Amino acid sequence: MRFVTEKMNVEVKYKKVSVNQLVPRTPIVMRHEGKLVERKRVTTDGELLDSFHWVNFREDGEEVSTKDVNYFQVKEDGTEQAVRPFSRTKEIQVVKEVPAASVDNFLVQSYYELFHKDESIISALYEEAERYFKHDLAGIALFSWGNGFLQYYAIVYPIMREGKFVWVMKLTQTKIQYQHMMDVPAQKEPVEQPPTLEALPPVEAIITV
Repeated sequence: MRFVTEKMNVEVKYKKVSVNQLVPRTPIVMRHEGKLVERKRVTTDGELLDSFHWVNFREDGEEVSTKDVNYFQVKEDGTEQAVRPFSRTKEIQVVKEVPAASVDNFLVQSYYELFHKDESIISALYEEAERYFKHDLAGIALFSWGNGFLQYYAIVYPIMREGKFVWVMKLTQTKIQYQHMMDVPAQKEPVEQPPTLEALPPVEAIITV
């Protein structure tokens, strides 16, 4: 494939960038009265195939209400420990502030705006935005929608457009890994760039019952 810019026209190879899963996928099993439970998609007779709902079935075929299901984390040695799903995040609490340039390597799954209409809150938001602008910062928090055992890193920072500002939140679970970095030619000096963020705060352990 050709790669063409204003002063370059060369042939290049390309390959999809790989990613590093930052949030561990914890093996979870569901049980009811000691019996394994599986969540299955059930269609309604006479309706379109796309019309379905989810039902929990015990291994003996008995239907179980979601509120009666117990969750267990499967450890490496095969033993199980009772756990409960993450609660929905109600407070975005920054646990680490990092250089803004260091978060470019995260593969973002979704974007959100953080804003308000109350002038006193807007003032507080902008005062902190000024600090982030001045020191070129981004904040990292932990976030969950409360839908099971799924948790994200939330990257928050302010942006300014045409005299207005807003805070942005990006949710991610993965970091891009470049596998084909090339050596800078011997006669050239490397262009200095801010270092990437190598260490993240650990994901909070799943809360045990």
